[in-house]
Amino acid sequence: MLKVIIQNPQLTSDTFTSGINDYVVEYLRKVKPAIRIWPLYRFKRWLIFLIKKGLPLTGWKYIFSDDELNKYDVWMSFEGCPVLPTDSIPKNFKGLKIFHLMDYSFWSKYCAKELIENKVDFLFGYAKHDLWCSYFKSVFGEFKDRVIPLPFGYSKRFSNLKTINDRNNKCSVMGAVNPIIDPMSDLESIKDYIKFFHNEKWAHKTRAHVRDNLYEFENLLVSFMANPPLTKNIKYDSVKELKEYKFFLNDDSVMHYPPARTYEGTASGAVMVCSDHPCYNDFNWKSDKNCITYREGDYDDLKNKLRLAVTGKLDFELIQKYSLKNALRFSHEKLSDSLNNMLFLLINGKDKEVLNYWINE
Repeated sequence: MLKVIIQNPQLTSDTFTSGINDYVVEYLRKVKPAIRIWPLYRFKRWLIFLIKKGLPLTGWKYIFSDDELNKYDVWMSFEGCPVLPTDSIPKNFKGLKIFHLMDYSFWSKYCAKELIENKVDFLFGYAKHDLWCSYFKSVFGEFKDRVIPLPFGYSKRFSNLKTINDRNNKCSVMGAVNPIIDPMSDLESIKDYIKFFHNEKWAHKTRAHVRDNLYEFENLLVSFMANPPLTKNIKYDSVKELKEYKFFLNDDSVMHYPPARTYEGTASGAVMVCSDHPCYNDFNWKSDKNCITYREGDYDDLKNKLRLAVTGKLDFELIQKYSLKNALRFSHEKLSDSLNNMLFLLINGKDKEVLNYWINE
């Protein structure tokens, strides 16, 4: 039996609020791994997390010493770079160490140094960052061929409840339009990210272009994005709107990974319109089979593809069928099972199978 320990699961990025990474919660519920809370002052937040997520308050095995720690096969952390505390990774652990980067634009060089010095074996990422993200390559280059794609998941709120005929025949576009120099962030924490992308204005270039040129997409797109100078619009219900429209426009950002909307939108029955960047292939999204793609950065091609979509020149029903089929793999429940499967493969030396885990249907 595989013995797994998770450190500070209560700090899993975003799971405390929006739940986009709640596959960790499902893993805790199903597998009941050992828990390491470190430093101990974080124990109160762990208890609050258990209550909020409907997990039992008792019955957990807690690990406090290195001797106890080394009785386990795998150490995992989903804290991410934004909250990586000093000396939090157990350097003397002899088993397999895996750390989920989450949003690695924060404290990037510090995070990379910690991961290398503490001999982390593999990283979880939202895609194969070592292949697709130039920023990752510049900072985390030591982890080439050691990034395991582990996507965002979706909750039961996102489901396909509307028939094709009941959906509005347009493409929705929603989400933040964040500048590279984001005044809402601690600029010191993202200074390496800002320096690297100094020639870029926007982290989400597609959304920014569409927002600033919405008149060009009349009768094709419905925007739920904020108007400048605001970057985020919180006055709409994404769960409702993803079920309302036939299509949704995605943006893999300057860091090139499929965002949470990828999985929420497709699970809701909307067909994804995205760039042809290969990061989507990591999770088996295939052009004109289960999604609609346009040439990356070519917004005339985007308009052409949207026109084909809304005028019925593309087989929405067939694409939606395969889209829903692929999306089923990314529910939090299914992701927790896949996480367990990947750990067994890793511990048995089947690294390549894990790195390409999602590619085949």
